Amino acid sequence: MNTKENLHSGHRDRMTEKFMLNPSYMHEHEILEMLLYYAIPRVDTNPIAHRLLRVFGSLNGVFKAPPERLSAVEGVGNKTACFISLIGEVSRRTCVHEDALSNIDTFSFYKNKDDLINYFHNLKEERFIILMFNDKFKLLSHAQFSDDNISSVTADVPEIAFAFAIHKPKFAIVAHNHPSGNVMPSSADDFATAKLNAICSLHGVSLVDHIICTKNDAYSYHYDNKLDKLKKEYDLSKFFGKK
Repeated sequence: MNTKENLHSGHRDRMTEKFMLNPSYMHEHEILEMLLYYAIPRVDTNPIAHRLLRVFGSLNGVFKAPPERLSAVEGVGNKTACFISLIGEVSRRTCVHEDALSNIDTFSFYKNKDDLINYFHNLKEERFIILMFNDKFKLLSHAQFSDDNISSVTADVPEIAFAFAIHKPKFAIVAHNHPSGNVMPSSADDFATAKLNAICSLHGVSLVDHIICTKNDAYSYHYDNKLDKLKKEYDLSKFFGKK
């Protein structure tokens, strides 16, 4: 590696360190410069970042720009334009889909059920999420697992375990949707709930509720007293062969 490449590498390392310390202190051009590292690995992306911001006005303007306009900027080819547009599309979809959960801090079924209904509202397939809380019942994060249906939860056990290892929750709430419009739980839902409770127990997490959502309604296993009944009916040996 020549001197110029060494200097270039050192600059990127410093930028990465700066981002890791406090990304909120970084300027827009620095954020864009770093993002471009992944599309243009061996070029100084600082001038390109400044050029893009001059042309489109802001980060938001850059991410909203169509690929054909992005690729017209010097230093931005079709591949880089596609990469920037892809990031913008991911950001838009993320904001639209997760806004419904942004109101959740400490969870209450009657306070937050509409947030969950809105989260699932436009989904045509069955999906389930796990909301994870700390010991003060503050929301740490949520994770989405299945694009099929909740009865296939067995396939997601490693991913659930990984989410618990990352976020280290004390409590969890499961929520899933019924695209059919019938809010009442099925026998498959009951069995999946019991299995999820067993998975949570194995990781030191207390399952607080399982909520089923339709477009206009929501059902709570907890408030129907069904969760406690399932916890008593099933134990770990039912699922994992413990004696």
